[in-house]
Amino acid sequence: MRRFLWIVGVIAGLLVVSIGGLAVYITTFDLNRLKPRITEAIEKATGRTAELNGEISFTPSLVPTVSIASVTLSNASWSKQPTMLQIGSLEVTFSLMPLLHKEVQIDSVVLDGGIIRVETNKAGKSNLDFSTGDKQAAKQSLQQAGNESGGFQVSPDIREVSVTDTHIVVDNQVTGRSIDLTIDKLTLGADADDEPLDIDLAGKLGQGSAALDLSAEGSAGPLAALLDDQPASVDLTVKLGNSKTSLKGTLAKPLSMAGLKLSLAASADDFSALAPVIGSVPPDLGAYKLSADLAGDLAKKIDISNLALTLGDNSLKGSGSLEAQTMPARVNLALTTDTLTLDPFLDLGDKGANSGGTDAAKSGTPVGKVFPTSPLDLTALRLVDGNFSLKAGKLIARKLTAEPLDVAATLSGGKLTISKLSTSIYGAAITGNGTVDGHTSPAAVALAGDAKHVDLGRLLKELKVTDKLEGTVDTSFDVKGRGASVHDIMASLNGNGSLLMGKGKLQTSALDEWVGGATTMLSSLLPGSSNGYTVIQCAAAQIPINKGIAELKPAAIDTTNVLIGVTGTIDLGKEQLDLQIDPRPKSTTLTTAVPINVTGPLTKPSFRPDTTATIKRLGGLLGGAAFPPALLLGLGDLGAGSDGQPCMQDSGSSSSSGTDSGSSTSGSSSNPVDAIGGALKGLFGN
Repeated sequence: MRRFLWIVGVIAGLLVVSIGGLAVYITTFDLNRLKPRITEAIEKATGRTAELNGEISFTPSLVPTVSIASVTLSNASWSKQPTMLQIGSLEVTFSLMPLLHKEVQIDSVVLDGGIIRVETNKAGKSNLDFSTGDKQAAKQSLQQAGNESGGFQVSPDIREVSVTDTHIVVDNQVTGRSIDLTIDKLTLGADADDEPLDIDLAGKLGQGSAALDLSAEGSAGPLAALLDDQPASVDLTVKLGNSKTSLKGTLAKPLSMAGLKLSLAASADDFSALAPVIGSVPPDLGAYKLSADLAGDLAKKIDISNLALTLGDNSLKGSGSLEAQTMPARVNLALTTDTLTLDPFLDLGDKGANSGGTDAAKSGTPVGKVFPTSPLDLTALRLVDGNFSLKAGKLIARKLTAEPLDVAATLSGGKLTISKLSTSIYGAAITGNGTVDGHTSPAAVALAGDAKHVDLGRLLKELKVTDKLEGTVDTSFDVKGRGASVHDIMASLNGNGSLLMGKGKLQTSALDEWVGGATTMLSSLLPGSSNGYTVIQCAAAQIPINKGIAELKPAAIDTTNVLIGVTGTIDLGKEQLDLQIDPRPKSTTLTTAVPINVTGPLTKPSFRPDTTATIKRLGGLLGGAAFPPALLLGLGDLGAGSDGQPCMQDSGSSSSSGTDSGSSTSGSSSNPVDAIGGALKGLFGN
């Protein structure tokens, strides 16, 4: 950059001295005769080919002005673009009085209608590297031109540079990022070399409808320090779209951005300002405020300390590092917070939806379905690489509260690997790990975890599912899937899950509510007492999942008097149930019960008695056996008419309606695992 500014100064100086002795030559000297000398000086300074295609003109006034149209400078030999710099017009103004002493003092240089290409190749070499040029030879050419025009002394130093209507393309092949910057007006100026350089910029970042308004104001310098890559101060505020970023501090080597010590403060209504940089619109995560201290070299690594981030209702603190020259940038962060609220992030699907649609449409979930079909936006996974850790005293998600939370993850090439996740929900220890690969198409997801001693009753109550079940559950899962949406991932899911529940209790009337009255017999069989609860000795399930179909193989609930088996499948892709609930009374007086088929969509299943199984069981009772009262209630649910049905006549026998919620039948195992093992063998082992 230093050489670039110096080259502009060379061009401006040569244009000025081309007027020669102002009073003597103005009417007799052809200003364009010095074009070869100007071209030679530029080429010596840069090692590139220069062309001055337009005519040099002079406007005499109290502010003398020299101008030229159409100036070009060739690009580096490795670039695919032949031209690095194109200037529509270059205008130089200078002070009149110093000319009386044959001194040229340039006041300003104005570049208008330009195109500047700033490139970095895969080896990290910039096209702004003019090391092949000879600065000293260029100075000699400049001085020789001054002598030929009357002995003028000229310096290429510039007090003010203005750039208007200019397009800058920054193409970094190391990072893979390309940035388009349109400068409506940029002014760089200082009253003296030892004073800070005032900066005022107005323009746009990006192209077309995605372009964002860009402005910057502040100071950096002094100017001499910037040009000589010496320590300089920075006090700059940049506005991009709805974002505002301030940098304040010092730079040991400003041209190479090395030895920086800066304080950063940034804020915005959302992350849309990143779109022109990353090439896509980031997820709407809401408003944020960020502050941090930065130290290091931009070309190597910047250490981040005293980081404070406010995102929605969340306030986080931490430290880390940034390596901006990698592709993508590498960010390492360790964050802590007292409370982390995830609800705003879980609602992301609703924010981008049409306000006039239904709730299901807003969330990307079709009416009557559970799993969203809207495409997953994994843009954020491809923004950076790095290592991340988060420790929260409390995590709030929907109606659940977990505390504390400890997460460690790695991002690499769009793949998120969660190596550690541990927390506790209502005293239950939960651990997990997994991967979300956003680099593949479609995305691949793998998750595994287990939860020990989950207070199921409290969990279901907090989620407002039911308050009629109590017990402690251990569960684990290990699943993998692939897809462009949650629905697609669920439809492709493979793996397994398992569940084991110890002693608990179930409000007997809950069965009627859950299956719409179809299992009235079940609630009669279950030994509820005056308090209406049934003791659960044990419950267990093994659930293998193959291509999105989960199979209950087997699942059972063992109560004091009844064993309830559940078999069948859950098609996660079609979101369909095909299950059979099979109650088996343990009492010798209750030798049969009616199985129930549960079929249909997850959101609205239907419950019907299994007619075939019922007939088989009834056939085993013919020959004078009396039906227990509870069984008669179950037959009523089958829709059998009471007229002319002997089996529906009151046999006059009686049966115990159950035991107290704290009691158990004699002979039942005190070990829940033994109890469920024997029960499963009886149900599924023959």
